[in-house]
Amino acid sequence: MSALHIEAFPYKNIHLVAKPVLSTLSEEHQPWLCLNGALVDTLDDDVRALTKRWVHHWVWRGTDWEYTTPGYRHGPLLVPLNEALLDTYLATWAPMGMGPIVLGPANPDTLIAHLQNLRLISAADGNPAFFSLTALRQIEEMAEGLPAHRFSEVLGPIQGLIWQNGKGDTRQWLRADNPSSQTLAMRAENRFALDEAEEEALGQTSHWRFLRDAARQFTEQYPERIRPLGAEELARRLVMYAGEAVKLEMTNERDMRHFMRLRLIYPQRFFDRDEMLRATLGDLKSNARLRLSECELRLQHLTAQPS
Repeated sequence: MSALHIEAFPYKNIHLVAKPVLSTLSEEHQPWLCLNGALVDTLDDDVRALTKRWVHHWVWRGTDWEYTTPGYRHGPLLVPLNEALLDTYLATWAPMGMGPIVLGPANPDTLIAHLQNLRLISAADGNPAFFSLTALRQIEEMAEGLPAHRFSEVLGPIQGLIWQNGKGDTRQWLRADNPSSQTLAMRAENRFALDEAEEEALGQTSHWRFLRDAARQFTEQYPERIRPLGAEELARRLVMYAGEAVKLEMTNERDMRHFMRLRLIYPQRFFDRDEMLRATLGDLKSNARLRLSECELRLQHLTAQPS
């Protein structure tokens, strides 16, 4: 059975898989790691120590971004997977969200060229939108939100991506496969451009992913309170509370998550009957973060009072 947060907000076009095993991966395609150099300053040396030779590739080398701030070593690093790398990935890099395992062509030049051109993705208004395979949230949103043929264009010569999501007991291994077996690397002159409908779909998918992650966090923090609700009721409540947060002008994810947590763990009667709490929530001229802090103090006070 899948975790409660996934039952409440199921994945679309992404599958839960077992922990990666090199022998199994190698039977399909050439497995690579695509790692975010910005997260580990010593990544170059660490990878070379594990491979015992110079086989890794900084994807931004040889491009206009090579020496622009913050430099190519803060971009993605591509390296063919071996047992030592996989062990370190499983123990350290995957839990850090460093990037995915990439199943793709054996020729690194094909893969690097595609990733370099894919960085030039543009929004519907024509402005550039940064993209990298190491941005795992973007991968999830594109896999779930784009039409199959468009996600296939994003992956190009990549046949599959595998990464870890979640924390603690809710960690899951996820996989997104290329919907098409006839895949080509993207050419520089064919910049991938989102249209307005795709941007809207990605926005909706991003919100769905946010709700899923919030459900994961709350289930992990308050299991005795959340699990008895079941997946359907948990989803209903989080969707409702998110809608309430928007009406109260708590629109960024930090504030929305804070509000949803308060609604989940404190009794409904406080929100219905306590005038001070209601006044604080409804004071839209005040900063949302400040209102939430004051509300939490009020809720703690109410909880401490005799029934």
